[in-house]
Amino acid sequence: MVYNISDPMSPVLKKMFRDRNRFYQIVAKDSVDMFLDYTFRSRIGKYVWNKPKTSKFNETEYNNYLQYVKGIHNWEKKPQYIATLYTARHWIDGNHRAMLDEMHNALRYGIFNDDAKLSYIQGHIIQLCTTDNQPLIAEAYEWMRQIADEYPIGYYRSEYMRLQARLLTAQGKSDEAKELEEKARKVRMTQ
Repeated sequence: MVYNISDPMSPVLKKMFRDRNRFYQIVAKDSVDMFLDYTFRSRIGKYVWNKPKTSKFNETEYNNYLQYVKGIHNWEKKPQYIATLYTARHWIDGNHRAMLDEMHNALRYGIFNDDAKLSYIQGHIIQLCTTDNQPLIAEAYEWMRQIADEYPIGYYRSEYMRLQARLLTAQGKSDEAKELEEKARKVRMTQ
């Protein structure tokens, strides 16, 4: 029986990643790549969704994973993983300002697009909404409004509007949030 099939740090998955060209001969390349990406992102999610400053955070494990990811060659998603790990570390340390700044920097480099960009932003903005840092929440709201404006209609615009609604709720503006949620539903279905 094979264990740790979902842990990118396990010997089995390290070998699979290293020898992925061999797997491409057996299984469709996109299937192999999607599986590997899923395992990397799942491990990263452990840090994105961590509670700040808790005893559950294992710094050695985090550093080992970061070093492993930094050592990867010929994998286009590597910069996304590293940026997400750095951003998550600021969250774990409770430094919300640094987290938001790191997000701005990562997006400025253009390493995230469409789904990856949305996922990256959602994870960290949802976490920010759990804090009482009202100035940063207000700043993030304006930023999400700007990003939503980049998409005239459709799914991405509606998702960024939903993030704005979460931020409004975190500011105690639940009526405005509900109204924006309704608009987001309509925008999603617009052509």
